[in-house]
Amino acid sequence: MIGETVSRYRIEEELGSGGMGVVYRAHDLHLDRDVALKFLPALLAADPAVLARFEREARLASSLNHPHICIVHDIEQHEGHPFIVMELCTGETVKRLVQRGPIPLAQAVELATQAAGALDAAHRRGIVHRDIKPANLFVSPSGQLKVLDFGLAKLNEPQPVSEEAPSADSLPTVPEAELTRPGMALGTVAYMSPEQALGQAVDARSDLFSLGAVLYEMVTAERAFAGASPGAVFDRILNREPRRASRINPRVPEELLAVLDRLLAKQPENRHANASELLSDLDHVARLLAVEETASDLEAMASRAGRIRVARRSRSWVAAGIVGLLGVAGGGYSVLKRPQPLTERDEVLLAGFENKTGEAVFDATLSQAVAVQLGQSPFLNIVADDRARETRLLMGRDAVSA
Repeated sequence: MIGETVSRYRIEEELGSGGMGVVYRAHDLHLDRDVALKFLPALLAADPAVLARFEREARLASSLNHPHICIVHDIEQHEGHPFIVMELCTGETVKRLVQRGPIPLAQAVELATQAAGALDAAHRRGIVHRDIKPANLFVSPSGQLKVLDFGLAKLNEPQPVSEEAPSADSLPTVPEAELTRPGMALGTVAYMSPEQALGQAVDARSDLFSLGAVLYEMVTAERAFAGASPGAVFDRILNREPRRASRINPRVPEELLAVLDRLLAKQPENRHANASELLSDLDHVARLLAVEETASDLEAMASRAGRIRVARRSRSWVAAGIVGLLGVAGGGYSVLKRPQPLTERDEVLLAGFENKTGEAVFDATLSQAVAVQLGQSPFLNIVADDRARETRLLMGRDAVSA
């Protein structure tokens, strides 16, 4: 079909194929833009149930308006071949990303947050995706994630939505019972929830289990439930716990492990009640990772500046701030870690210092740079200049040096 014009679209290249269709990049000759066309194979198009599911995918996805859900523009037919016109996403799938190794923790949490936001929007419309997996999560070069492929989506009773939400008239009317058989397992085996694997009724919490399996894979580059056969994978999903993520990637913090444990709970009632609740937990983990990143930046800065002594107090597994930058560059760089979590009451005192590194760039900028870095943390308050001067006097330091 490459080079052909279908309706108003000139097909330019094949992007990929799967069980429910072939996707091409095409150019919209009327609107002068590139789009993606997803064609249902002819053999499948002859099956009324498959055709209904294909149309259902277009209707469900087009009813959602969210920055992290791939936009569906239209559904058409060409010579008896139905196709969906979609937003063309550039970048690569999470599946491709993890093939290169674990994704950096902060990035993995951010991608999971974007996916959870998309699921929250779908679930509020009563839509359960049922096929969340790395291949259905697309990441642009700028880091924006898009959830793809609502081909297996199920419409449950929607939650109340605002007046700005798409009209219910845009939702599909094909009954679920006409598209599936009782006890039929739908989805991709390695990412199914236990209830999905058993062919039982599923709700939003099933998608959260699948997202948990994806998040586990992002931070470890290994599947949470791997096996030599579908039967072996089913057994692991139903009866076994995945290997602790921190045993594969020691950088995974306890807070993220707790989120994974809850997402991958065998019983739905032990998972997050909804995607909104998951978003809150992911935000907490992201804040902790941001503090750790700030600490790493400070360590790198200190190593460049020379022998600057930095004392940090905290009630967490990460450092909280700098207690002193001594007037004479001497001593070393130390990090004090304690087990309790940070609170907004933690304060940081930036003492004066004298630049003896031999690098003029640090003459008047190091103190300011450190203050900016620490100021990005939601857990730290930098002591005001007046109080800082008083404290430096009590420490026997020059109150005016900075």
